[in-house]
Amino acid sequence: MDYFMNPTTLVQNNIQNKLISGLRISITITIFFYFIELSYAQFPQINNLDNMLNQIRKDKFDYVLPQVMRQNNVDMWVHIIRARRPDALAKDLGGTSGVFIFSDRGGNRIERAVLGFSSESIYETGAIDPDYSFNPDSFVTVTFPLDL
Repeated sequence: MDYFMNPTTLVQNNIQNKLISGLRISITITIFFYFIELSYAQFPQINNLDNMLNQIRKDKFDYVLPQVMRQNNVDMWVHIIRARRPDALAKDLGGTSGVFIFSDRGGNRIERAVLGFSSESIYETGAIDPDYSFNPDSFVTVTFPLDL
């Protein structure tokens, strides 16, 4: 081995090493993004965080909430979130302010309504019943029919 290399050879070796190292990094990044794309392709219904949170919320409302309400003999749960006031359940309920109403009328599903602000995507996933949220009178009439 030659201990004293020509300066030109040293510069060329240094450039080659940097190119090889840069090539390794770019290949690694490309493979990483390829696997990310594959994971999204396997789960097309969860293509962004908002949809994923709404799906989780819907599952909680469909499976957990009915069981908990019935175990504790709760027919209706009303939760009020005031605007610009932090609330521990805001993310779980899907809105930053409003009146969140959950009523159990004995069917296999808990009726859900939001009177106030919530994201539009929460209605698309079915986590909240849009009929009641956009027409609160129908919710009151259906939930509490008057017997005259």
